[in-house]
Amino acid sequence: MALSEALLPEFDHEMANTRKTLERIPEDKFDWKPHQKSMTVRQLATHIAEMPGWIIPTIAQDSMDIAPPGAPPYQSPTLHLCQEVLELFDKNVSGARAALAGASDERLLKPWSLLAGGKTIFNLPRAPSPAWRVPAVEQRPGAGDLRPLSGRGGDVRAMDMKAETVSSDPKRQLLRHTVATLAYRGGKTLRGAPDGFAGFRVAEKTRTPGQILAHVADLLDWALSLVKGQHEWHDSAPLAWEKDVQRFFSALEGFDAYLGSDLPLGFPAEELFQGPIADALTHIGQIAMLRRLAGAPVRGENYFRADIVAGRVGPEQATPVREFD
Repeated sequence: MALSEALLPEFDHEMANTRKTLERIPEDKFDWKPHQKSMTVRQLATHIAEMPGWIIPTIAQDSMDIAPPGAPPYQSPTLHLCQEVLELFDKNVSGARAALAGASDERLLKPWSLLAGGKTIFNLPRAPSPAWRVPAVEQRPGAGDLRPLSGRGGDVRAMDMKAETVSSDPKRQLLRHTVATLAYRGGKTLRGAPDGFAGFRVAEKTRTPGQILAHVADLLDWALSLVKGQHEWHDSAPLAWEKDVQRFFSALEGFDAYLGSDLPLGFPAEELFQGPIADALTHIGQIAMLRRLAGAPVRGENYFRADIVAGRVGPEQATPVREFD
């Protein structure tokens, strides 16, 4: 089955549901917004009506710059009637469907770039790109979120294709298992640290365990930004030990949840491993070494026999199978 044949049933289903939402917008509430910094109902409705049209340049062009250097920024049209919103939406859906139906597998799998001001935001194959999925959401004024439309019946083949894309990717599977390994080893190393251990130093210029743990949490926050196609780094000051332990697991859970979704990786799995995840494993080992130097060693373990499962990345971990001193 061609990719377009698998994608079109879901596209049709989501577009139909999105149109039902737009049909029900009261015109007397077009200028309402829940907060002074929020978009108005008019702006949100126009935005949703425009979004299917993004699929057309996504398929036809190799890149799109939403703020091209030297050119005026894109301006959304000002719509006054619900009928105008529906007409714009219908026009864009028709063009998007035709573009998607006529796209070959080769075209859909070829990388496509989104730019802003000449800078690349992400470069991904068209088929799993968020560009064609974005219209299939319901934006709820006042709720401040985007969520899938209800009633995701669609075509089972399209859903199976997405699930298979994630579950059959061995690199993604291995990365998730590595994250689970980090949670298991990290949890064992961080649990039961003695009072004052966060400030322990082996030399005047070395980092404390508290500083290392804060850095590990920063690495995992960075990993989550990278997997989303961004590149955000923040240096955080150490918190209380238990607070940074919570931050460690929360960051792991957020990263693993993204890996377990059907969303595309913003960077290759190899780079995500060799950068933030490998660094985090190294630093957990440093903390384990410092515990031994501080007189509170972590028990040794045959990690080959450990019960480590992808997706188990919280503080609750399996009991060690074989430990030794």
